[in-house]
Parts: sequence; C-alpha cells; structure tokens
Amino acid sequence: MAISHLDVEALKRRVRADRLGFLVDTDIAALSGHPEGRLTQVLVRAGGCRVLCAAQDVAHVERCLVAGGDYVRDVSLPVEA
Repeated sequence: MAISHLDVEALKRRVRADRLGFLVDTDIAALSGHPEGRLTQVLVRAGGCRVLCAAQDVAHVERCLVAGGDYVRDVSLPVEA
C-alpha cells in the first residue's frame, strides 16, 4: 500500500538532522512504499561489503546477504555531492 501523504524530502532532512542519516525500519518502509521515495538511493552496510541500492530493494539485498552468511549492520542515506 502506497503512502500518498509522505513528504520524501522532509523525511530525508529529518533523518539527516536527527539520526545523522541512519534509517530505521519504519523509514525504509515509508520510502519503499511511496511512489516518489521507492527509488531513493540508500547505502546498506554489511559485515563484509557495502551496497548502494534503491529503498525498495533493501529487503531483497538483506535476504541475499543473510543467505550468503553475512548480516546488515545499518542502512543510511548516502552523502549528496
């Protein structure tokens, strides 16, 4: 179900200001469920690698990492140039 009232840019500003860019599960769910937020690039840091992917793909990336014996340390917004 898409969240139509989400202000994606406001969410990103709040996450950067309040949590130094680190996303929690509810942030990822909100982004991935929103048409304008689902393609937001996020950085997934695991025990042995880092993956840049769309917010909608975080769950899939995590499943792949776990299946390969790794784990997800955190998910964050990458620094904008």
